[in-house]
Amino acid sequence: MPHVSKRKISNAARKDLDGHLLSFLDEADARTRQRIFKELLTKTERLMIAKRLAMIILLEEDNSLYQIENTLAVSPSTAARFSQSLDGGAYEHTRTWIKRYKGLHPFLRLLIDLAATPFEARRESFAKRIKRY
Repeated sequence: MPHVSKRKISNAARKDLDGHLLSFLDEADARTRQRIFKELLTKTERLMIAKRLAMIILLEEDNSLYQIENTLAVSPSTAARFSQSLDGGAYEHTRTWIKRYKGLHPFLRLLIDLAATPFEARRESFAKRIKRY
């Protein structure tokens, strides 16, 4: 799990940091965002985000919680929590983005496969998997 400091920051500082992050996301081009995220986020943090996106995708595709747990190596409670959140209308913007780009970008299927890679014993090499997409 990523380390989070126990020291609290003020709401004003949090709001300011959030504004800077959103400005970065809005103003930086795609290649710059990718490079910066690779520099700033640890492998664990990137995997965590990838798994969250993959859970939303798999739930939108009506996969069972059991399939999601096994594919992404998440706990039953995590899969259930995401399912309940999705049913409650959470992740609205993420869902819209996924629906818009799902058919256009094989990236999303690759994301699911990559999130599952460390947890599944597969015979196919990583390089061959990338070539499929």
